[in-house]
Amino acid sequence: MEKTRLKTSLEHLPFNKQEELATIKELILKYVPQTEMIILFGSYARGDYVDRHYTKMHGATYEYSSDFDILVVTRRKVEDINSCWRSIRAIIDKKPLLTKPTMISHDINFINERIRYQYYFFTDIIEEGIMLHDSGKYELAAPEDLTPQKRLEKAQDYFEHWMKKGNESYETYKFACEKGYYNKAAFELHQATENYYAALSLVFTDYKPKTHELADLRKRAISINEVLQSVFPLKTKEEERLFDLLCKAYVDARYNKDYKITEEELKYLAERVALLKQLVAQLCKAEIARLQAQLEAWQANQPGA
Repeated sequence: MEKTRLKTSLEHLPFNKQEELATIKELILKYVPQTEMIILFGSYARGDYVDRHYTKMHGATYEYSSDFDILVVTRRKVEDINSCWRSIRAIIDKKPLLTKPTMISHDINFINERIRYQYYFFTDIIEEGIMLHDSGKYELAAPEDLTPQKRLEKAQDYFEHWMKKGNESYETYKFACEKGYYNKAAFELHQATENYYAALSLVFTDYKPKTHELADLRKRAISINEVLQSVFPLKTKEEERLFDLLCKAYVDARYNKDYKITEEELKYLAERVALLKQLVAQLCKAEIARLQAQLEAWQANQPGA
C-alpha cells in the first residue's frame, strides 16, 4: 500500500523558532505517552506565519502572533490527554518562549482513516506538514480514490458535525441576547453563520476555505446555489450595513471597545441566519439524497449484484 512521506526540514524558519519547536517536542515526548509522531502544520509549516504583529485601534495597541500548530500522533487514544496538555503548558508558561503551541492529538488508526478517506483537515496536514519526530514504528497512509459509499459517508459526517456546531452557536447567541450581552451575541451569530456555510461547502465540494470572512463565504455559497443570495440580499444600504456589522463581529465584537450592536439589529440578523440554516439544511439533504441514489446505482452495477 502506498504511504505518505512528510517533509522534515525547518530551514525556512529562524533558528530561535527551531529551538522553540525542539523544546516543545521534548516536552511532548516526556509527557504524552505512546507518542509516535509529532507534526508541525499550519502557518509555521507553510511559512506564512505572523510573528508579533501590532495593530493600533481606537487608541489601544493589540498584538497578534501565530501559534505553532502541532499534531501529536499516538499509538492508541490517550484518555488523559487534557492532563498531559496542562502539564506541558504549565512548563511552557515558565519558559521564555515567544511562540505558544496549539496542540491536538489523535491515534494512528484514526489519522490514517481520515487521510485515506480524504478529510480535508488531515489531507491539508500531510500536504503541508513537517515531521518533527517519528518513532519509525508506523506509517501514514495515502489518500485513496473515494467510492460512492465513502463520499456519502463523508457528506453525512460533514453535515451532522457542522450543522451541530452552527446550532450550538445559535443557541448561545439566544442566551447571550436574553442576558443583554449583545457583543457576545453578535460573535456567536457570526460563528453560527460561518458553520452553516461550512456545512454547505463541505457537503457539496468536500472543501472549506480557510477564512472567517463572511463576505467570501457568502459568495462561495451563492456559487453553489443562487437561492442563498436571498439570505443576505445586500440590495439596500441598510442591508449592506447590517451584514457588515455581522462580518465585523468576529474581531470587533471581542476586541474593539467601540463596537456596538442593538437588540433590534441582532434580531434582524438572527432571522437571516435562521433562514440560512433552513436553506442549507434543505440543500444538503437533497445533495445527500443524490449521493445515496448515486451509491445505489453504483452498487447495482457491481459484479455479482
